[in-house]
Amino acid sequence: MKSEIAIVTSTASDFPPEMAKKLGINLVDTYVHFGTETYCNADMTMDEFHAKVENSTKHTFPKTSQPSPQNFTETYEALKNQGFKTIISIHLSGKLSGTLNSANVAAGMLDGIDIRIIETHGASFTVTACVLKAVEMLEKNEPVDKIVKKIEKIGSEMTGFFTLKTLDNLVKGGRMGRVRYRFGKLLNIKPVLRVGYNEIKAVDKTRGRDASVDRMYELATDKFTKGMKFNYIIAHGMIPEQAQELEKRLKKDFPKSTGFIGEIGMAISVHTGKGALFVLAYK
Repeated sequence: MKSEIAIVTSTASDFPPEMAKKLGINLVDTYVHFGTETYCNADMTMDEFHAKVENSTKHTFPKTSQPSPQNFTETYEALKNQGFKTIISIHLSGKLSGTLNSANVAAGMLDGIDIRIIETHGASFTVTACVLKAVEMLEKNEPVDKIVKKIEKIGSEMTGFFTLKTLDNLVKGGRMGRVRYRFGKLLNIKPVLRVGYNEIKAVDKTRGRDASVDRMYELATDKFTKGMKFNYIIAHGMIPEQAQELEKRLKKDFPKSTGFIGEIGMAISVHTGKGALFVLAYK
């Protein structure tokens, strides 16, 4: 029997497209602008995207924009016409993007369907983890109110960690001053960023890449012991081999853990750049 409940998120969640297709998750595009050129995830490969970023100038360095209310309205209307009675729409923090506002505006424009907008307090794969939990509960035929309450709770607590190979995108995008950039580059400083609690924040810094990966891994897994069972998502910016090595390490340290490796999408990669790594470990 077909479910009457649909799940929606934006591509800023970095939800893997093939997994979304398999699970029936509806993805609404987030956009990246290079000057007057506008792209969504389906328009180019990540190889092409990073090459375009590297060749960009001060005037064409990419900027991101959230889906418009019209984008959400089209998705919600299509689902309504397919016979869905309820939509659970799960999104990144309203303090990090206008996506949530667009979804709320669209929901207010439609009658005849129950649309539940959920704000997580994170971005990228922390949103993906919330969507996967909603799918799990939906498959168990949990009531909508219970699903919404659970996702709101875990979405407010979920934290993931990034480490960057290069600071170039941060300075090009105006998120880091050139003095700090030169100082960091000279000393080979690598920040560790936390996504969660309505912010993306540098929570530590190390000297060198290996140390930053170790610190990111420690921060992501320090609440778990070897015998515990938990879920994980490891993601990368065009460095699949390093992501696989990190997964091997995690599986060795935590044999009962289960998860997958994903690819950091365009909206986040504008800031994190090529060579970024991400780890999220959660119950």
